[in-house]
Amino acid sequence: MREVRERSLLAPKVSQLPDAVWSRLYFDLKDYVAPCAADGTTVLTFYHSVIGAVAGAQFAPEERQARHARLAQLFEKQPPRFESAGKSTVNARKVSEQVFQQVLANLSASAAASLASYAHLEATLAAVGPIGLLESFDLALSLSRLCAGGRTTD
Repeated sequence: MREVRERSLLAPKVSQLPDAVWSRLYFDLKDYVAPCAADGTTVLTFYHSVIGAVAGAQFAPEERQARHARLAQLFEKQPPRFESAGKSTVNARKVSEQVFQQVLANLSASAAASLASYAHLEATLAAVGPIGLLESFDLALSLSRLCAGGRTTD
């Protein structure tokens, strides 16, 4: 968004890409990305893992970690459940992404707090069941061991 603001000084301040910019970006990238179902929604992923690896290599490790921290913050702000018309729905994206992003951002204390939170545990259990809940702990533990070379930032 910073780059959009820098290029369009007279444009109104917005917190997300305007539809016209998003449309142009999508059509520029459409040959390289594909829609993919994830947690009850559609996300974009690269057609081939090599493209994703090359794109990821464009960022220095500190910048990748900062981007994971930004994503972790985004998911931390979201509720574990959505309430609408008296119906409660698990926020499956938050459940699957929050701790993952916290660990990759090297925010181990935040990840541990999320995993110990009753609201997070209950939502994860409702979304993926007991085996999925255990798998999320295993994934967090495995990722934290891989990231253990660096210091934690929280």
